[in-house]
Amino acid sequence: MGLEEKNLIDFKETSSGVDEVLKRHKQRVNDASFLRYKRFLFSLAILLGLLMILMTYFYSSASKVKAISVNGNDYIDSEYIKKLSGLSLESRYYLIPWFITEAKIKEYPLISDAKIHFEANNVIKIDITEKKPVGYRYNEKPEIILSDGKTVELTSEMLSIVARIPLITGFVEDENLYLITKSLNLVDKSKIENISEIKQYDLNYDKNALMLYLRDGNFVFSSFYSLEMINSYNFIASELIGNGHCIFLDEGLQVAYRKVCPWDEVIVEKEYWKNANGEYILNKYGDKVPIHYQVDENGQFILDEAGNKIPIPINEFGEEIQPEPPAQEEAEQQNVE
Repeated sequence: MGLEEKNLIDFKETSSGVDEVLKRHKQRVNDASFLRYKRFLFSLAILLGLLMILMTYFYSSASKVKAISVNGNDYIDSEYIKKLSGLSLESRYYLIPWFITEAKIKEYPLISDAKIHFEANNVIKIDITEKKPVGYRYNEKPEIILSDGKTVELTSEMLSIVARIPLITGFVEDENLYLITKSLNLVDKSKIENISEIKQYDLNYDKNALMLYLRDGNFVFSSFYSLEMINSYNFIASELIGNGHCIFLDEGLQVAYRKVCPWDEVIVEKEYWKNANGEYILNKYGDKVPIHYQVDENGQFILDEAGNKIPIPINEFGEEIQPEPPAQEEAEQQNVE
């Protein structure tokens, strides 16, 4: 065999080996590619299956909210709170953005906090914390006054609240508004609901007194600092018959008492002692000394023989000298007469 033939044979054998190597490499590439596509197709099939299940669930009634409960509200209607939340029985239970829903509810000026809870059986519970309204007023525009001293504009959906809080007139200055809201914050909600109107009233001993007109027809007078005593109003009023009574609250003595209403008081002009020269007699404080008259045990004026009231005498210092009680015989004689 010549050299050329031998080289030709070697070349053919080498070419055959290379082809075999290339063929095997191509087969391995094809096998690997098939495996990759096989995994992809398998994953795609699972994904499409899950998507079909989710789509079926999403469009079925099982995915919807079955009920919405509202708790903690008193002044605000439950249906209105649901409206604020944007939730309905068409909402998808697992697709509710609770943090956005809570933020939407808390935008309402009479709500301080809101929490969304996902309960069993597709029930959504909304827990509400309301702000405390203590009254309403008309100051350029109608406003509801809150216990923290802030005010919110009175809108149509708040009209039901107006029937449960008093009309507050006056207290225009910020300091007075602060004092009245601070005082009302100490009053029970049930007692606030029993008040129809609160206004400032000028008493002879308190220029900034409060007059409360109650829904039962009685009146209560107090200061900013004694208003808390109205929490005991039911006990105070239990002895009253009828209405139109005036009750006064005294924070110093911590008592409540009934007396004539200020507008029914009879104004009596005071009389003062004068000396022989017609000059007013002054006490040690430099004040004119008023004339007081003797009264009996029933509070009736004691009269002299001419039918005149008998004044209680005073000494040189303007101090009253209480008369000695009549002797027993004189008292019996007076009783007989």
